[in-house]
Amino acid sequence: MHFIWKYYLHLPPVSRQAIAKTVCFPPESRIKGMLGDNRLQIFNQSVMNIFVANLNFKVRSENLKEIFSEYGEVITARIITEKGSRRSKGFGFVEMANDEDAKKAINALDGAEWEGRTIIVKEALPRENNAPAAQPEVPAEA
Repeated sequence: MHFIWKYYLHLPPVSRQAIAKTVCFPPESRIKGMLGDNRLQIFNQSVMNIFVANLNFKVRSENLKEIFSEYGEVITARIITEKGSRRSKGFGFVEMANDEDAKKAINALDGAEWEGRTIIVKEALPRENNAPAAQPEVPAEA
């Protein structure tokens, strides 16, 4: 099965969608393991990525998943950590399977008190929109 995924990932998105409609894929839990969290969106177009900020540094991914699962199916929940120390940076992301459930969670949890902090919850922007602006080139001195 892995050889199919290897070639599938190199196809343009339009071809992927056509294949996804006609081919029987394994359960989503296996797909996530093979493709990684972010590529699961290929198969489920209504997935919403939610940004959660101002988290207590003791909060773990399991806690985040637990609180959001009250509003619907959570695909992934992850806390962003520093590379060297593995300490929480105080924010994370949650992917929910349904847009409507995700919007309910955002409305209910944004500004809510959790673990002693007022959390910020909103729809995550695509990564390319969050990228830092390119620095202007400095001309070399002759």
